[in-house]
Amino acid sequence: MGKPSSDKAERGGFSSPEEQLAAQLQPLLDLAERKGLRALKGEQVLQLGALHRAIGTQLAKARAFRGSARSQAELNALFARSHNLLYGKSAAGSSSLFDFVARFPAVVRKTWPFHLASLILFVLGALYGYLGTRADPEWGAQFFLPGDPRSPFSDRGTLLNVLLMGREGELGIGVKSFFASILWIHNTKVALVSFFSGLLLGIPTLYLIFSNGITLGAYTEVYVSHELGRSWFAWVLPHGVTELGAILLLSGAGLWIAWLLIFPGDRTRLGALRHESSSMLALALGAFPMLLVAGLLESFLRQSSASDSFRLGFAAVSFVLWLLFFLLVRPSQSRIRNRLQARSLAEKTIPLPEDEDLLAWLAPREKRV
Repeated sequence: MGKPSSDKAERGGFSSPEEQLAAQLQPLLDLAERKGLRALKGEQVLQLGALHRAIGTQLAKARAFRGSARSQAELNALFARSHNLLYGKSAAGSSSLFDFVARFPAVVRKTWPFHLASLILFVLGALYGYLGTRADPEWGAQFFLPGDPRSPFSDRGTLLNVLLMGREGELGIGVKSFFASILWIHNTKVALVSFFSGLLLGIPTLYLIFSNGITLGAYTEVYVSHELGRSWFAWVLPHGVTELGAILLLSGAGLWIAWLLIFPGDRTRLGALRHESSSMLALALGAFPMLLVAGLLESFLRQSSASDSFRLGFAAVSFVLWLLFFLLVRPSQSRIRNRLQARSLAEKTIPLPEDEDLLAWLAPREKRV
């Protein structure tokens, strides 16, 4: 293919589309490789993206219709060079654990209305379960787990015995560790269903949030009615703050997914999901370790001889720490600048050209304005 002669280029009389593209792309590649991407002007960056796509199309055609080996090799070389410039990253762009830890609360802050909606729906469900069980114990009994000795008809001694079970060390470390893994798997399943149910327009997510709230409200009413409310909250809150926090965050993420599907804006629904995919991943990967911590707390702290005062204090401290984490933790400005500068050109959202744009790049030079 090679470079066409300058006389031929001035006349716009290229023998093939490949030569036209090469004549326009080659100088841009030479300039960027020699002086760096900063040497390109904004229009040249857009032109580079358009020509890269056009070269890829021509290469695909050459391979599909068995073009000459020389033509394919030259197109492939141009495509590889432009691809490296567009999608290549510098070492400064590598992520770190701190970047991820800071990204998680940043995404939570970005999507806070959906997590607030999840919390409100959960609280409404809890109130409904509490008041409904108080008014009709028969109705409330349906929300208690099968085989659970607790029910609206249990006596005070049975209820208290469940809270005290394992506090004197009957459960060994091995049993507690196994119990923690089971709890983590169970809570992860619930959280995953709440998260991915957003793809079903969030309807199952709404049901899961509300029904879990009803269950907690029903159990709470039974303990409060037997004057065991303080012991009940001391039993459930140390791990519940972290566990419910993670589940509500993932439920809120499910509602966010549903919102993107219903109101994608000026993008396609799939495009809206793709655009926010990295934020969704940050939410999921951040919430699942919270569930693991909750499982460990449920197995070790709940089944310990710690006093109710200590448990309630622990729950209050954990709530404050999580709140400060989500409100205050953010990446440093220098890290943000370094990562932005290290992004590839493609990550900086180069608009893909429309068909008429590609035709414009193929037009003879003297016909261009």
